[in-house]
This record gives sequence, structure tokens and C-alpha cells, in this order.
Amino acid sequence: MKHLYILALISSISYGQIPAGYYNTATGSGYTLKTQLSNIIDNHNDQGYNAIDGFMSSYDLDNYYETGSNTILDIYSENPTSNDPYTFTPGNDECGNYSQEGDCYNKEHVIPQSVFSSNTPMQSDAHQLLPTDGRAKSTIAPGTKCFLFLNNSNKILAKTHLSKGGMTSTIVDVRIVMKQALEHSATAIVLVHNHPSGVPNQVNPILY
Repeated sequence: MKHLYILALISSISYGQIPAGYYNTATGSGYTLKTQLSNIIDNHNDQGYNAIDGFMSSYDLDNYYETGSNTILDIYSENPTSNDPYTFTPGNDECGNYSQEGDCYNKEHVIPQSVFSSNTPMQSDAHQLLPTDGRAKSTIAPGTKCFLFLNNSNKILAKTHLSKGGMTSTIVDVRIVMKQALEHSATAIVLVHNHPSGVPNQVNPILY
């Protein structure tokens, strides 16, 4: 399931097309490149949380395993090697009410909204919102992973909560961890995570 989460995220953003000439002005390196990229997105407007519905109907389709199926790619129910237990039709099967898995799909943030206090434009960032089974989303075990960023004297520079657990695992994007470590000029990172079952023994290996 760990690999499935990552593939679903990549799939959801890889089918969008970059407008012609979009990065033509990004020709520098280092801080110059950072400024150029910042200027590219400066005039973008937040389309709002509700605009994600239309985005998902067009770009979060199951074109990774069932090309042309015109169904939503749900990371919880996707079966890469056989038929999916159920499928969602874009738009028509959006939640609504649900009582069991397979009833409808909802919007789920890869990074919990508590991390950015539900502020815009992060709340409606299509790169970190996935369409997922409404029931499965609401019953996810509360496993969490937090990180401490330390300086050379092992003093805490910052702490952050980067991942809220899935049903069988907790996924963290290493790129986000490293980005924050660089931002804080940290020389060490401490990973802190809980065991929702109450059993401290490691069941599945922690992958790095």
C-alpha cells in the first residue's frame, strides 16, 4: 500500500499539461531561479476549494491501471493486478452521504489541513488533494509522524506534524521533510511516530 499511495499521487499530477512557454523565463540557477519561478506564479488566482471537484473529474482518472476507464483513481480501493472492488464515476459519485465503502468519493488532503490551519491557497492545492473513498477516509487510523529539526548542538529549531495515518501505514514525502530541514538550516532530523494499536512492536518495516 505504501507504493500505491506514491503512485496515485504521481498519477494525479502527471496527466495535466504544462501550458506552452510556461517556464520560458526560468533560465537561471540558485536564488535567481527561485525568483524567476516565484514571478511565474505571482499572478495565479486561487480558484477555491469547490473548483477541485471539476479538476478531479478531469485529471484524477484511473488512467494508470485502467486506461480509458473514465473512473476515479481511489488509492484505497485500487487493485493493480485485478478488478477493483468498486469504481466511482467522476462527478456523479461524489459525496454526499455514505454508510459503507464504495458509496462515494470525497476530497482528501495528503497533508492534513491542521498543518497549515486550513488556510488558502493551500486548502485548494490540487497537487496535494486526492479523491478517496468517503467511508475509508473517515475511518482511517490516527497514526501520525512528527519531525524535530535540530541544530549542530542538538537544540530543537522547529517541529512539525507532517503525516496523518492511513489504514495500515503512514506515508511521508521525503522531499517535504528535506525541504523543511533546509529551510531551518537543520543538521539533524528526529522522526517521532506513534502506534495507534497500543502495541509498540514494529510490525511492518519503516522504509527510508
